[in-house]
Amino acid sequence: MRIRLIGLVATLSLGATACDALHLPLAVTARASGSLSGTILGQDGHPAAGVNVIAYPVDLKGAVPLKGAVPLKGAVPYRGGYRTAAADVQAITDSAGHFTLQQPPEGTLNLEAVQSDTLKAFKAEITVSRDQANDVGQMALQPTGTLVGKVTAPSNQTVTNFEGVDVFIPGSSYVAKADASGNFTLSNVAAGSFRLVASKDGLGRAALTGVVVRSNATTTAPDLGLVANGPQTTQVVPDNAAPGAEVTISGTAFGASTGDSLQVSFNGSPADRLRRIDDQTIRATIPAGATTGNLVVTVGTSPSNPIAFKVLKSLTFAQSGWDFTLLKGGTGRFSVMGTDTAGNPVPNASVQWQIVGSAARVDASGLVSAVSTGSVLLKVTNGSLASTALINVLGAYPSVSTFAGSTYGFQDGVGAAAQFSSLTAIACDGQGNLFVADARNYRVRKVAPDGTVSTFAGTGVKGNQDGTRQTAQFGYLTGLAFDSNGNLFAFDNDYYRIRRFGTDGTVTTFAGSSKGNLDGTATTARFGYSNGLAIDAANNLYVAETDNARIRKVAPDGTVTTFAGSTPGYVDGPASVAKFSSPQAIAADSVGNLYVADKGSYSIRKVAPDGSVTTIAGGSAGTQDGIGSSAQFLWPRGLAVDGLGNVYVADSDGYRIRRVAPDGTVTLVAGGNRGFADGTGPNAQFDYLRGLAIDPSGALFVADYGNNRIRRITF
Repeated sequence: MRIRLIGLVATLSLGATACDALHLPLAVTARASGSLSGTILGQDGHPAAGVNVIAYPVDLKGAVPLKGAVPLKGAVPYRGGYRTAAADVQAITDSAGHFTLQQPPEGTLNLEAVQSDTLKAFKAEITVSRDQANDVGQMALQPTGTLVGKVTAPSNQTVTNFEGVDVFIPGSSYVAKADASGNFTLSNVAAGSFRLVASKDGLGRAALTGVVVRSNATTTAPDLGLVANGPQTTQVVPDNAAPGAEVTISGTAFGASTGDSLQVSFNGSPADRLRRIDDQTIRATIPAGATTGNLVVTVGTSPSNPIAFKVLKSLTFAQSGWDFTLLKGGTGRFSVMGTDTAGNPVPNASVQWQIVGSAARVDASGLVSAVSTGSVLLKVTNGSLASTALINVLGAYPSVSTFAGSTYGFQDGVGAAAQFSSLTAIACDGQGNLFVADARNYRVRKVAPDGTVSTFAGTGVKGNQDGTRQTAQFGYLTGLAFDSNGNLFAFDNDYYRIRRFGTDGTVTTFAGSSKGNLDGTATTARFGYSNGLAIDAANNLYVAETDNARIRKVAPDGTVTTFAGSTPGYVDGPASVAKFSSPQAIAADSVGNLYVADKGSYSIRKVAPDGSVTTIAGGSAGTQDGIGSSAQFLWPRGLAVDGLGNVYVADSDGYRIRRVAPDGTVTLVAGGNRGFADGTGPNAQFDYLRGLAIDPSGALFVADYGNNRIRRITF
């Protein structure tokens, strides 16, 4: 809440020019369901009971009198609206000096606390936040004072009679009439520093800021010099825009009939282009470098009253996740949040809407209609600003079901009867059998196409023991991958080595010995912590080393070399130059390309057969779909590639499955909220995802680590 105090505790900070007289700066509109409260203190500093507190609506636009308000005794209408108080917006303080005004009217409010004609307090320009309780704090009563002064007309010496000129403090009950000589007296005014206005149709207007009233004293204000026939601005459409955009300014006396010079400034920056349509209309283009503040029209040498205007600095869509996915024949309404140059949010920023593509169309209000399946680019612009979002139109949502697993534990069985403990990786053989790294059970489990779960290897005891599948022991397994001969490989993170599960039923150490970073032959090599394995068509094995920030290559004979990467970082380029931040998963396509989920850079990287590295999607933290670098990821931990070159990503901390098309277009497949729920598309829920695998039928399987389940996604 923004408050400027008048009377005892603050100064109205408004422009000092005469033509500013009838307008306060624009503020956020209060909603009818809010409340306004505070505490009144007496002269002794203790709470004052029985004090009448009145809220005065302030008409900021000046077009019509305030709805639901009645004129105060002795008040008269003026072009800025009535100085009024709604009859029901007042309260009496209780024994603790506290008051509450329920459902204050829309607009900006002034508060006056009156214990007697000579003991008052005042607060001005209070903006009530929508649908909230608002506390204005304390107001201290002090004796009132008297303000006297004189109205003059220095720009028009022919004016000699000032009788009937209104002299007032805007948005208050303090109003007086000047006599023929221009003299006026405001009595029983709360002590403080005020903005003082004089106005009369046909004579002109004047305004002074910082006019001081002292308790128990008569203060003389500086002369109020009327300026006649100055420009007045009433409205700017839109009231927010970016440099390069054109706005329409409405008002009076804009100089078309007199031929006076014209200037428009945005917080002091002159407009780029001006078109004076007539005396009531101007069109102006916002200049580069303009900032949020007051818009002022100057005709000749006379400036208008200021109107608050927000200069936009950025545009973002208010929606996220599944909001950017529509079903064919459906609609979705989109909105844009702006941020102005002062860092303030601008809800429902003024933009122009555009669709690039034929699968959907958009109207001027942001309503998107899905016409056919496919993807389109939704684009919004305002002046020099633009923002885009990818809209994915589906025929139906993908379906997510639980294939095997239930609660944390260890149990072989069928479907939900089985139990797992920390599923970290998953792989599929040529017959559609799934193999999962059941890390905390120190086992590899096999899941048949009918959902039957059995133990494939391991005793359940942590160890580093080769042997038959039934007697072998290993530690915390992460990556899994099959070669073309049916041998299964796994990375053991407790012992920093690759284990081979041969088709002959034996488990052997294929490469690695202890923690480190050393290329070499088989067990002479050393690895760091790893989360992913992949195998290419030539049976070369690739390791995504998380802490060493490298991709290591293990030839079929066990020879280990560094394939790409060096020190931790984020650099695309040739193999020896490229850097990875924290590679978590790796997958190979049918033509020899590798794909790496680089957690630390929130990106999906592509490693060509020659080792050169490029970023195909992502680069910043978030859940935004998009194309290339416009897409975001939170913590990519699992990858799988289908026969069409689509890369599926288990975005672990985003609790969702994403698809990266060959052109870098990222779309949502399923999930979005943490939890456990089967269902279609956005209705499904996951909890910290790990490995992915695709079976021969094209179904996608997910190692749902947090839920200890294997989930199946069908399209």
